[in-house]
Amino acid sequence: MPNSLTVMFKPLIVATALLAPLPAHAADCIAPGTLRLPMSGALQTMAIRIEYAFDGNGDADFETPLDERILPQLREMTPARRDASLLALLRWQTIGTLPLFRVTMSDAAPLFDTYLEVLERQTLTEAAHAFRAARAAFPVWNVSPAERYAQWSDGRGTVYPAVDRPLRAASERFMRALPAIEARTEALVRKDPQFRAEIESLRAATPDMDRFLHVTALVETCLHATDDPRRALLAQPAMVRHAVLAGRFILEAGNGSSHQYFFNSTGDDARLFEAALRALGLHAQADDLAAAMAIIGAPYPEETEARREAIAGLSASRDEALAQPTWIMDDAALYDAVFDALRRDGYWPE
Repeated sequence: MPNSLTVMFKPLIVATALLAPLPAHAADCIAPGTLRLPMSGALQTMAIRIEYAFDGNGDADFETPLDERILPQLREMTPARRDASLLALLRWQTIGTLPLFRVTMSDAAPLFDTYLEVLERQTLTEAAHAFRAARAAFPVWNVSPAERYAQWSDGRGTVYPAVDRPLRAASERFMRALPAIEARTEALVRKDPQFRAEIESLRAATPDMDRFLHVTALVETCLHATDDPRRALLAQPAMVRHAVLAGRFILEAGNGSSHQYFFNSTGDDARLFEAALRALGLHAQADDLAAAMAIIGAPYPEETEARREAIAGLSASRDEALAQPTWIMDDAALYDAVFDALRRDGYWPE
């Protein structure tokens, strides 16, 4: 069970969900009995193991340069496993707001040519074009990663647009190539029976929280592809709606308490979340949420700006009380109720 200090938003699982094909209608965001957990989470775990070269005691190697840690491991692999591992490492090392930062200006930069070679070898043309565009963004490429960084930023908050703009454009192009990269990675895994068995074992061990985040990310992507996400949410089957509302509360409260949940736009749907808690049989949790909502105002303001104005006018003690329902996201009962109901209704990814 996560707690408010340790909730982790699994980026690769969610990113994979965000790249999934969208249904024709919001009401069809996900269908019962059809959800399959992608390999991405298992591949990320495998990539992390390779990157940190854990020893027999489980200790990571932080001293050896990254390329010197990774390349010797790849030489012992079959071609399919090697290329799948490289693509998984590339995906892991390009998570962030500027995806190609690490492979051009940081510790993974010595692997840039290796990654470009595997993209070309696997005919991942769009991603290879993005890599070449990233390389061309730097006036001088054949220098150290630190010297490339100096071409991008002064290190004190100033970023140079002449490098930053084409680098961001290349990163966006790379992100558009992710579905092809992930599809090719899975195809390579299937070519190596032993490797496939290892990845399937990792996938089977995927924690319930990661599976839950995969479901909610699929639905959130679908909702926000519509003209009216809130109306689309209301059109979802009850358990799908409950899961999304719970997921929003968990992520907000885990990041900055239930006060943040109420302050941000997620709080627009607090009344819906209260109803979801009651539908799940979590009445004590619903009562505490409702009590905090009553502090903000009666009737509860469902518009973000109106709610923020109301919060700004609260006394210090009443403002502090808005964080009281944070405990809900630490409560095992919430996770048990949501996960069990998703399984019961066929919305659990296997």
